[in-house]
Amino acid sequence: MDKRSTVFVGTHYEYVVSQSLLRLGFSLFRTGGRADRGIDLLGHWVLPTLREPLPVVVQCKSMEGRCNPVHIRELEGSFQGTPAGWRNKDVLGLLVTTQNATKGVLERLGLSKLPLGFVKVSRRGTIEQCLWNEAAQARGLEGVGVTVRYTPLVLLNGKDDLLDEEEEDLPEIINGKRRRRKRVPEKFRIAGAKKDIQLTWMGSPIFPEREGLDEETIKLLDVLTHDSRELTRRLSRPGVMGRPRGSKNKPKAVAGTAKGKVTKNSTAVAGKKARVSKTTAETAKSATKKTSQTAAPPVTTKRVGRPPGSPNKLKPSTTKQDKSPTSALAQRTARGRPKGSKNKVKPAVTTDSNG
Repeated sequence: MDKRSTVFVGTHYEYVVSQSLLRLGFSLFRTGGRADRGIDLLGHWVLPTLREPLPVVVQCKSMEGRCNPVHIRELEGSFQGTPAGWRNKDVLGLLVTTQNATKGVLERLGLSKLPLGFVKVSRRGTIEQCLWNEAAQARGLEGVGVTVRYTPLVLLNGKDDLLDEEEEDLPEIINGKRRRRKRVPEKFRIAGAKKDIQLTWMGSPIFPEREGLDEETIKLLDVLTHDSRELTRRLSRPGVMGRPRGSKNKPKAVAGTAKGKVTKNSTAVAGKKARVSKTTAETAKSATKKTSQTAAPPVTTKRVGRPPGSPNKLKPSTTKQDKSPTSALAQRTARGRPKGSKNKVKPAVTTDSNG
């Protein structure tokens, strides 16, 4: 993979964040991908002051521009992708970026009703800023504070060299912009101090540093891995609902449904009775089949109308005249000129009684 691509830069930054936050007691693993639902890191925040580990979702943004309130709204939307077991728990959302929090970001954090936090982590893994809103403080972070810690660079000889090597491995061009490298003379590399963040409890520093994942995080990772494998197994199983991916042909219509249309119940599991909607044309066909198999009903003088669902109107019958006694009786009682007669009926001649 090209080190200058945004995918490599973003993935590298996610791993750096997960390793850096171990010093503050965070137990996180990476879930980033195309279907991550806006969640890059998932895990717990384990503090000695908490009764139980606090669930955490993290969004990582390795960017050159300024952070704005839009990223906070995206973080709020990522709560919809939390695991099913966290729906009734308090979940903390963290936005981790390489830039400082702007005024708009701080205002959006204060107005949000969800427990949210902001953390600035450099690409070298230094935690430079950490804060959270009142909603997060009410979820168990009361008494937990943040202060600035200064560590002399003389005490970081080996670690500082390691960080310099990691800095050299980063691409020179990030998001289409050339990154400027700061050249520091060797005699000034051990001068000064390194500034980072230190957690406190009631004003006293606490050290919740971890070396690995917490037990709750490991259980969560196992559950998510099992669910993903079960989902892939079901999708790869033959007979799964829907057309397989890459298939060019559409599924054939199930018998009993309208031509070219498949109802929702036609895809039900085999062995269960599915209610298939019958169209008016099918009911007419079934009615005609039943009448043809049974005996003909007795002839009546009542005229039968067009059957329901018939597309064509009844054509005039061209059969021979019925010689049944009922039809003869109907002709005798018929009044007026017979059909087809060209001559009109002559008026009856009456004689005058006086003549």
